[in-house]
Amino acid sequence: MIAAADGAVDWVVVSYGRPNYDIPHVTFRTLPAPIDYPRVGRLLSHPKLLWLNVVYLLPLVPFVWWCALRYRVRVVVANGVVSAGIAVPLRLFGTRLLLAYHGTLGHAPAPLLASLKRILAPYEAAFVNSTGSAEDLALVFPRRRIQIVELWADARFFAVPLERDRSDRLAVLFVGRQDPEKFAQCLRVCASLAAEGVVTLRAVGDGPLAWRVKGVGLEQLGYIADVTELAAQYARADVVWAPADVTYLSIPGVEALAAGCPVIVSDRPAVDVKAAAGARVARDLVKPPLGVVVDGDTDDEAETTLRAWAAVGVDVEARRRCRAYAQEHHSDRNLDAVVSFVIGPREGKRESPS
Repeated sequence: MIAAADGAVDWVVVSYGRPNYDIPHVTFRTLPAPIDYPRVGRLLSHPKLLWLNVVYLLPLVPFVWWCALRYRVRVVVANGVVSAGIAVPLRLFGTRLLLAYHGTLGHAPAPLLASLKRILAPYEAAFVNSTGSAEDLALVFPRRRIQIVELWADARFFAVPLERDRSDRLAVLFVGRQDPEKFAQCLRVCASLAAEGVVTLRAVGDGPLAWRVKGVGLEQLGYIADVTELAAQYARADVVWAPADVTYLSIPGVEALAAGCPVIVSDRPAVDVKAAAGARVARDLVKPPLGVVVDGDTDDEAETTLRAWAAVGVDVEARRRCRAYAQEHHSDRNLDAVVSFVIGPREGKRESPS
């Protein structure tokens, strides 16, 4: 939610959980989460259990309304189509409604899609991160009101030095939720190559496979909230194993390119329902020297790719090209489209935080 006055922009973030960081001009108002959603989120994404997401969000409803009125919010940006329903009554007070979306709706039953279409009718516009997300959201929202805003990396990732000391092992980094669909192949391949002395793997995050990151050459770092500390982990990496959806690279992949790290990506999308339906990440989603998309069904191509990188290393020129691509496609300039839509051009106004 955004409160704007006298050229200033102040953000009020209403959510479950407590943030362990501070951002200028951002006020966090939170409630204790009724359940550990990261642990049960995969279960709640099942087509027959999607309605439970509504139950999960119910305690937030009066809290969001109270915060909106308390801070005299002028604009609400809802995160996802389910949470969008919470803010609809605020339209009666003249609040502008915008939607931020990335996800998948194609597996949802027809009655739910019809309900979502009605819920989203008062929303002025939606911002999505890829053509795939735009096509997916168009099932329930007018395509002409959907704007694609590619994911961006914080400026601190662009400040990571491109010069790296060469090690006798290739340093692989994984950042993100350590679920089977995102992390299983990475862990399997890297554990095998680490045992041979070819690579090391550092894993940042948490998830059901986190406990398996142990042994020679494998290091579990847990969740890192501080962006500066996280950027330092990219500075220690040669390459980053990055999950991807069908049409877009994950945020860790974007951060990797900004930090000058090529990425290795499985062609099995990191979304169970899409992988089960036979969808595949396009081989040209990332191209050398930005990275390689490998076969997600067998490990041979991934192993060959990492061995090749380990043999020759990643030179500074390849890192420069990764960063140049990220500066063109994944810098916080992407925010301009959103900020301009909400409050007008940035010039002469306080910039929103990245």
